Amino acid sequence: MNYTDLEKLISQTYPINRALFEQYDVKRGLRNKDGSGVLAGLTRVSSVTGFTTSSTGVTPVQGNLKYRGIDIHQIVGALVNESRQGFEEVTFLLLFGKLPSASELESFKNLLDSYIDLPDGFEEIIIRRSTSKNVMNKIQRSLLALYSYDPDPDNTSVSNTIRQTIELVARFSSLLAYCYQAVAHYT
Repeated sequence: MNYTDLEKLISQTYPINRALFEQYDVKRGLRNKDGSGVLAGLTRVSSVTGFTTSSTGVTPVQGNLKYRGIDIHQIVGALVNESRQGFEEVTFLLLFGKLPSASELESFKNLLDSYIDLPDGFEEIIIRRSTSKNVMNKIQRSLLALYSYDPDPDNTSVSNTIRQTIELVARFSSLLAYCYQAVAHYT
């Protein structure tokens, strides 16, 4: 699985007719055409049901959350019943809009594994040398510092953004562990 394949998968999963943005005056990201604006969208990525409407009014019902048409209880139930962690599978679903096949999951796990290590010197220079008493502050500063280690940080192409996202997802658990240990050591 390479970034070109993943870019195609995203393009197929998230098709939105561009004319609809004009027709419904939908904002792209956080911007109007003039640069101001708010977040809005046309996707059917998720649905949340918390009430029903009838001629007598609104009636609260047990909440129901679906993501990409899949009931969240089905996802969790399958993971619990099969004693699986599901991190990579759910991450794939969130990023690419579908549950992965067995081969896609294996390939995605391998891709994440290839980026799990922090860049050379990062733990020493960024995490241990710059102390903080607040673990959230430590994590935030460390995440921002990863920009300096990115080979192409300002490239906003889809394939580069996918690479950056996958690297962040893969490295986040290591980053959390090192930051927690550093804060615990210095406080």
